Amino acid sequence: MYRRIVEVGFSQLSYQEIISFIEPLFIENNIDLSGDLEGDIETYFELAGSFCGDMSETEEEPVFQFYSKSSDTPDPGRGAGERITDGQIEEFRELGSMVGWRKVLSNFYMAPFKLDGRTWNSVEHYYHANKFKKGHPEFYELFTVESGSAMSKDPVFAKAAGGKTGVYKREKYKRDKDIVMDEDFFSSGRSKRVMEEGQRAKYTQDERAKRVLLATKNATLQHHVRGSPAVIFYDTMKIRRELRG
Repeated sequence: MYRRIVEVGFSQLSYQEIISFIEPLFIENNIDLSGDLEGDIETYFELAGSFCGDMSETEEEPVFQFYSKSSDTPDPGRGAGERITDGQIEEFRELGSMVGWRKVLSNFYMAPFKLDGRTWNSVEHYYHANKFKKGHPEFYELFTVESGSAMSKDPVFAKAAGGKTGVYKREKYKRDKDIVMDEDFFSSGRSKRVMEEGQRAKYTQDERAKRVLLATKNATLQHHVRGSPAVIFYDTMKIRRELRG
């Protein structure tokens, strides 16, 4: 992450953009962020350097990219949007032997887990359900395995039903106009907590998912988004650190 700031160049980044690069680093390393990040940027850079190494270092961390329909064919680091050096290839032989490992990293991966007293078929189900937990608990329940609904069995359906339009054409489904997202889902930070909780449940309760995640070692994990820059999954990497103990 420190290297990425250097690659982009300070002259091309706003003050807030520099902070946005650094903040996830401290979250991942369990550093107290209760203070003002903008208060002393030099101090934060100094701390960042202690975690990320010298800025002049030439060795690059591997980058692995994934999404729900990722190809199984490319070796780790050889897929679209990925990066690996020749000296790092052997380190990820085990990961490369795991069929469908990129799909496993996706939030759409079907790996049932227990959370909040219910069963969820995927992180995607848990995340979108929680958008409606306070204001429309009956709709929230439709995302659970216990409901037996068509939505609960298909993460694509879950995303559509919980999305802005609430429309899923394949099932000719449209969410009732009176069912609206909880107003504080994003503003309160609940969206971030829900995503992290769902991923943690997935990777601690599903053995295959856990093995895949640990096999990614120190690689940066990013999600492919069509037509937009890839999204780095900081929560996933944080959970990977926790699993290592």
